[in-house]
Amino acid sequence: MALGIPLGILAAGYQNKVPDYLSSSVALAGICLPNFLLGPLLVMVFGLYLHWLPVAGWPEDFSGEELLKLLLPAFTLAAVHVAYISRLTRAGMLDVLHKDYIRTARAKGLDAQTVFLKHALKNAITPVLSYAGPMAAYIITGSVVVEKIFNVPGLGQHFVDSALARDQAVFMGAILIYSSLVIVFNLLVDIGYSVLDPRVRLT
Repeated sequence: MALGIPLGILAAGYQNKVPDYLSSSVALAGICLPNFLLGPLLVMVFGLYLHWLPVAGWPEDFSGEELLKLLLPAFTLAAVHVAYISRLTRAGMLDVLHKDYIRTARAKGLDAQTVFLKHALKNAITPVLSYAGPMAAYIITGSVVVEKIFNVPGLGQHFVDSALARDQAVFMGAILIYSSLVIVFNLLVDIGYSVLDPRVRLT
């Protein structure tokens, strides 16, 4: 959910038009609304008023209605990242779309979808990769606020509880897991650079 790339592509494709303004407004709302405010708002609207989704708990199994328990915390945790990634994608696309090779591709008669997805997006996505590495580690290790709001037994909550209880073994274990994830995802970002941009070679 956090990969808000389609929003950025839509905004870049319709620059200074209604889709661009709507996408930018959604991104701005995601940036401005912190998760400790967005979470309770989603609980009130979709849980208490509309009764569409469960408001707390962790699914006992991953089938059927139990998966609905993941929607609200997942959306709350992903909202700010959707906003940032969509903005990064829009900025990267607008920069790439003015390059000479894009004009050449259009002059050759390629349709807009091929120009956007095959030629422009491949080079515009590199700033998103830089952000996606640490973002993925942050999402996997969890957010204490989101876990508290939706009663999710995540790593962030164990991290805080171990710090308050002075449980050094759990505390250091959580730090080790988070550090390892940051290293792994940054390595994947470097590999992704070499795949998307032939000018970047692994040495």
